[in-house]
Amino acid sequence: MTGPTPGVTDTEIVLGANVPLTGPATALLLTNAGAKAYFDDVNDQGGINGRKIRYVYKDDGYDPGKTVQAVRELVESDKIFAMFNGIGTATSLAALPYLAQQGVPDMYVGSGSVAFSDVQKYPNVFGWQINNTSEGKIIGAYIAKTYPGKKVGLLFQNDDFGQHMEQGFETGIGSANPVVSKQPYEASATSLSTQAAALKNAGAEIVPLAASLNFVVQFVKAADAMDYHPQFAFNWSSGDPNLFKLVGDPKLVEGAITDEFMPLYTDTSNPKVASYKAVWDKRGDGKPFGVLVMYGMAEAQTMVKTLQLAGKDLTRPGLIKAAESLQNYTDTVVSVPFGFSATDHSGITSAQMVQIKNGDFQYFPSIFSATIPGPVTVKS
Repeated sequence: MTGPTPGVTDTEIVLGANVPLTGPATALLLTNAGAKAYFDDVNDQGGINGRKIRYVYKDDGYDPGKTVQAVRELVESDKIFAMFNGIGTATSLAALPYLAQQGVPDMYVGSGSVAFSDVQKYPNVFGWQINNTSEGKIIGAYIAKTYPGKKVGLLFQNDDFGQHMEQGFETGIGSANPVVSKQPYEASATSLSTQAAALKNAGAEIVPLAASLNFVVQFVKAADAMDYHPQFAFNWSSGDPNLFKLVGDPKLVEGAITDEFMPLYTDTSNPKVASYKAVWDKRGDGKPFGVLVMYGMAEAQTMVKTLQLAGKDLTRPGLIKAAESLQNYTDTVVSVPFGFSATDHSGITSAQMVQIKNGDFQYFPSIFSATIPGPVTVKS
């Protein structure tokens, strides 16, 4: 029997995503490609209760002005059951009111905005990755403990993503370090030389960056061009060995710190990493396996589990209840505890600190948690 729920038939479940097929953030598409590879693998094994997942993308160019139309097409033309891993903070925020009005679940958004865990305002939306403010607090607290007194300069994307992480940096740092300069940049920027010069002139010795990998690379190269080599602190998405190739010289990021909630994607001694890589090697069209691919596959595994918990008679309210029942979930490659509840749609709330040493990533064993608004806590 085919029920009345949009996007669900006897043989199919349709999921959708707003993605940057064009624009400045096309590298983030690897998360969606990783997810699709995982879904395709599940489909080849019979799918979910006899249904196969069809994953539909719509381009918004990483431009919030185009996102609502893209999402409207997914809901009204493609008749999706739910959104899954829509990409970007400002873009996905733009679509939130429309999706809430339509009652469409917005699952495991590809953003760290705290808005995607606001159950009271948006009960239909779920985050997944560590939120930007918590991540900033963790990095800031680590800087305060490890480099007290050093001058700090902040670089951040001038939108909710960057602004929330910048607030987290300052909260975590507290009074331990003077913040001598704050430099925003636009998501459309093609050069960060002005920001690098300002931070150098301010005497910033430590520079935390609230920036995606492509902007991290831009900044590191711009700083190097003016012989400026501060202590860098990157957010989690830059913890990718491809960073070394993209910056050209691994020495430019030697000693940089970052935080992670997944193991290094090159660690195939980890059976979960190895299983994801095997799927990608089969379905990735020859593209290299990396942190963003692994992220997308872990999100997809979470989504598959949620659909299984929702049962054969799929409904949108049932999907939301299923996600809220997913607590202390350990099946994915994620290396820190995570889950959801009826009062908390955050997902991952903790991370491990990592430092680049000799062209490799060294993970520290302690797990740092920075739930909002609580203090940073450490578990060894």
